[in-house]
Amino acid sequence: MALRRARKLREVRPSRRAIVQFAWDWSKKERLANSAQPNIGALMLVNRIYEHARAAPDKTAVVNSGEEFSYRHLANSIEAVRNHLSRARLPKTGVIANITSNLYHDWVLLLALRSLGHTTISATSWQVLDGLHMRDLTGLVCFSHQADTIETFRQAMPDCPVFELSTRLFANVSGLAVPPALPDAPFGDHITFTSGTTGDYKKVLYSGNELIAGIEHNRLGQFALFPPGGIIHMLNFGPWTAAAYIAILGCWYFGSTVIFDQRSDWPKYFFDYPVTDTFFVPDLLKHLPADLSKRNPDLLVVVSGGFLDAQAARSVSEQLNCRLLFAYGGTEFRIPLEQQFEKDEDVIWLSPSAGSDFEIVDSSDQPVEPGVEGLIRIRCVTFFPREYIDDPETTAKHFRDGWFYPGDLAVQREDGRVRIVGRVDDVLNLAGRKIAIEPFERATSELLNVSSLCVFNQQDGDGNEVLLVVIEGERLPDATRREALAAKVRQFPRIRYVRLDSFPRGTNGMMKVNRRKVLELAKASPAEQSEIVAEIAPVFPVDRSGSERL
Repeated sequence: MALRRARKLREVRPSRRAIVQFAWDWSKKERLANSAQPNIGALMLVNRIYEHARAAPDKTAVVNSGEEFSYRHLANSIEAVRNHLSRARLPKTGVIANITSNLYHDWVLLLALRSLGHTTISATSWQVLDGLHMRDLTGLVCFSHQADTIETFRQAMPDCPVFELSTRLFANVSGLAVPPALPDAPFGDHITFTSGTTGDYKKVLYSGNELIAGIEHNRLGQFALFPPGGIIHMLNFGPWTAAAYIAILGCWYFGSTVIFDQRSDWPKYFFDYPVTDTFFVPDLLKHLPADLSKRNPDLLVVVSGGFLDAQAARSVSEQLNCRLLFAYGGTEFRIPLEQQFEKDEDVIWLSPSAGSDFEIVDSSDQPVEPGVEGLIRIRCVTFFPREYIDDPETTAKHFRDGWFYPGDLAVQREDGRVRIVGRVDDVLNLAGRKIAIEPFERATSELLNVSSLCVFNQQDGDGNEVLLVVIEGERLPDATRREALAAKVRQFPRIRYVRLDSFPRGTNGMMKVNRRKVLELAKASPAEQSEIVAEIAPVFPVDRSGSERL
């Protein structure tokens, strides 16, 4: 049956299973391609979509900004694009890019390309794609009505072919018979990108040949999320983000319904369908509607990509009357920490996930005792990346000896629960969006009229976000300049200033500021050297471009 908005949900929910993400070393792709692979033909993701289309052709696979598409439509759309592209003689080597602003079309193109064995990357504009500095780009697939994108791409990359499609390929596909199963063949890889640990785009590869094994592997445990048969709202997160890539492919593998909404007024439509699961970064939660008459009483809201303070968590939990789950994770590693919200401390003290393997270590990579602050590191496991593509320097910094170091400081209690204290690395988390710290600090220095400062994300004892500004010099900025900064960073309800006479610096001749030492000194600063200058209500503006950089 087609999805109906007033449908009554089943009384018993199936077991929640996570969707595992994974990636393989790009430099070892040839070795992977030549290695023995499991027989994945009948389990290949596209074939699973075709199977669902044969079993329940009218079941809704996708709702895209209010428009419903059945599994039959999804399967036949993939097949139509496959047939068209198979005649186009796309290069078999390198990476085929896809640029489109329509998420449904985006996923159809990616699945069709990957079912033909191509490695793919997706972006919403040429500007984003250009910023990724792809060395192995060998073609672009987009729709013929995107004339400006095509022209810009051809001017920038005159030797790279463009393959144009017409949206007429999708016309009347709902009336066609579901295509037969595809023959056994390797499934193409996919590249996602993340600002991650550096504030700049970093690319990781997800192996197509390990996709099904990764999804099945994750059914064994960890991070209960996105059940078979559920209705999962993914807002406007696209396949360039790890969260959407992992969750959505798993949903279609199990026959669930996925909702996208790219409309600027998406909150008023959010509960038009009985959503069972959804994923939010903290600031987007502020925009959910007050009318909850159509809300699914068993709704699970997963919050990641930043922290929610206790007061906001209580407000969301009470307003939605939902289960609220906090998760600490990233593109590069499986979820090691999660916590369902029941009391205030749950927003900052998370529990180890089932099967997680992490440590909190000192600067010598030795585990610290409970109650001692250190760097968290997460064990690299199968299906997850071991490097950043085309970036050996950053790879060496964050992937070491079988561990991934995200650059977060953490502390663990005797009972095993962990608190992420803040970042010691070179990015700043602004309401779930990671930005490079250097330009932010430079602009802040100019605004405050100081020559040297460091800025950090922190949380107070109640879980409230705090912007910590540490200034090197004899005095703090005057009130007028502090108020000017507060007006610029309204994502933070509080700003704390600390003054140090001088910053600790390296002794190798480069005189680089030791940010970790600065943070340690600032946190130990006596009260008379600290002041809270901004006690303002947090403001969370809608930023539709922000999810592209998650």
